[in-house]
Amino acid sequence: MAYSYKGSISFGLVYIPVTLHSTIKENDIGFNMIDKKTMSRVKYKKTCADCEGREVKQEDIVKGVLGTKETLILIRAKDGQMLLNTLFFEEEVTKNPAKEITEKGNAAELKMAKAIIEGMTGEFNPEEYRDEYRQKIQEAIERKIAGKEIVAPKEKGAGTVANLM
Repeated sequence: MAYSYKGSISFGLVYIPVTLHSTIKENDIGFNMIDKKTMSRVKYKKTCADCEGREVKQEDIVKGVLGTKETLILIRAKDGQMLLNTLFFEEEVTKNPAKEITEKGNAAELKMAKAIIEGMTGEFNPEEYRDEYRQKIQEAIERKIAGKEIVAPKEKGAGTVANLM
């Protein structure tokens, strides 16, 4: 497995070389952007600002000051493996935009809420869940490859709206 980072963790004078391997794989299906009227692909040219608009190839593009940013992390052990989670600095975390809840439920409502939560509580098994959106997209791609026609669903209208006046 290829590593996603090779570097070190340092604690003052203690230096520990590490290699990190990603345990998440990208599984998205990418789409090109298209013009709504012509259904043609929209392209974006990457050009040099100081070179009279000369187009720059992807392999010639690099980020400025690469790899010098410090990252706050949490290292923990689980089932005999070291796990690393990326954390955020305080100034990166924003306050919850939701308003504070000031209402208090009565005893009967609280009892009912607890019963509902307890009734729905169980062991989490990630293998029970599937990315249904991705599966539908994959099926559409396979139908297209097989030469079958792909029909876009009709846009839903606004429907009938009752006159409240």
